[in-house]
Amino acid sequence: MKKQIKLLKMKCSACLLLLLLIFTACSDDDGNRPAIFGKWKLESETYNGQPSTLSECNRESTVEFRTGGTVIFTYHSSNPLNGSCISGEPQLRPWTRDSNLITVGPTDFDPSYFTDYYTIISLTNETLTWERALSGGTIIRESYSRQ
Repeated sequence: MKKQIKLLKMKCSACLLLLLLIFTACSDDDGNRPAIFGKWKLESETYNGQPSTLSECNRESTVEFRTGGTVIFTYHSSNPLNGSCISGEPQLRPWTRDSNLITVGPTDFDPSYFTDYYTIISLTNETLTWERALSGGTIIRESYSRQ
């Protein structure tokens, strides 16, 4: 009888140890990675490594990543006639993230958008820097601050 109790205790201890190993081995590594969700304001951009001059109006451009797979791009540009700041129509597009690659697809209502691929260069709780290649080989690098 004592052997059976001792054997049962050993089995329970082994099961408990196995469960602890499973739960700690399968922890989510994304918990330490800064979240990309939220609104980001454009701070700077380069074309093939050359800085681009952004107006204050251009710096009002934003990217907003929402849960559920939607991203909203809102671009601002200066009116060449009077210099006023013009906000473009927000572009709602689907997106996914796989490690440091963000894929932004075309919309259902406007399939003329191409699928864009952004490589995250740096992501902290306060800043996002990514780059993408345009057709023809031009590399655009953009840096954003969290809003």
